[in-house]
Amino acid sequence: MEENYRKIKKVNQSTLKKILVSPQAYIRARDKVDEEGVTPEHFVFGRMVDDMLLNPSEIDNLYYVMDDVGTSNAIKEIIRNVYDFAKLENNITLIVDPKLEDAILNACEMYNYQPRYKPETKISKIQELGGIYFNSLNNAGKKTIVSKEDYNSATICVAALKTDKYISKYFSKAKEVENLDRFIVEFELKGIPCKGELDRIHINHSEKIIRPIDFKYTGKSVLGFKFDFWKYRYDFQGAFYTMGILRNDKIKALVLEGYKLLPFQYIVVEKDMNNLPMIFEFTDSIISMGQLGGTFPNGKVIEGISQALEKYVYHNKTNNWDYSKEYIDSGGKVMLTL
Repeated sequence: MEENYRKIKKVNQSTLKKILVSPQAYIRARDKVDEEGVTPEHFVFGRMVDDMLLNPSEIDNLYYVMDDVGTSNAIKEIIRNVYDFAKLENNITLIVDPKLEDAILNACEMYNYQPRYKPETKISKIQELGGIYFNSLNNAGKKTIVSKEDYNSATICVAALKTDKYISKYFSKAKEVENLDRFIVEFELKGIPCKGELDRIHINHSEKIIRPIDFKYTGKSVLGFKFDFWKYRYDFQGAFYTMGILRNDKIKALVLEGYKLLPFQYIVVEKDMNNLPMIFEFTDSIISMGQLGGTFPNGKVIEGISQALEKYVYHNKTNNWDYSKEYIDSGGKVMLTL
């Protein structure tokens, strides 16, 4: 499903909201391609919990559990580079193979690894520290490599979500419950083709309710999510998804039958499980802030989807991505105020 979503050439919320930072930030997000290399572990962990929740039958096909948990990201990057060379050589299966010594030195230079070490010391260190990871790459194939520690933590997170007194209802297998997982919405805003993928649409047919849900994972306390909420503009994301849901034919048909669309919810679980998972629910004012922007009580002003779309249309029409619309409209100056 994720692969199908990526093939849809429409604007998504994570890219669109970057235009509120700057036109160049949007361009970088738009043109970003998946590069071979080490994905940040917190993203891998979140995706793994998502898959355990929403795609459990495929877990063994998606992830390779590695015994080693101590390999640094720097060593992983070097090992990946060496492993790519080894694949070209076809028959190299161990990092201690002498044929890989030049590749190790080249990778060390590329990543500026211990520049004061002698060549033979670099080689021995990479072989010592990266051997298990090299073997894991060789055994994993196209699977994502995860540590046993992270795999176990993800399993605990999933169990906590499914058994929580407030959250477990969203995992009910009752006949009146329908869960639409990784639900894709395609819609237009101001003539702009948009797309979104929601983790879950929870439908209770006996109660005639529809609940959009997104799962979030944090390495910090779940209690801090209300601060991260604004930092990462989750109001923008939730409002964007809500607008997409309201334009979806399946959901519109249910609403016409008398179903009630309930507020968007984030369900947040922390990796270390020092606190139980919690639900964070949108209010109308949060949806409005995400859609239209607004002013906080402290005077801080933020922009929303409406302003992002306006900028998007402007920059596409003028093909001027060097400066912000405001800077261009002001004649190339920023007015400083108290």
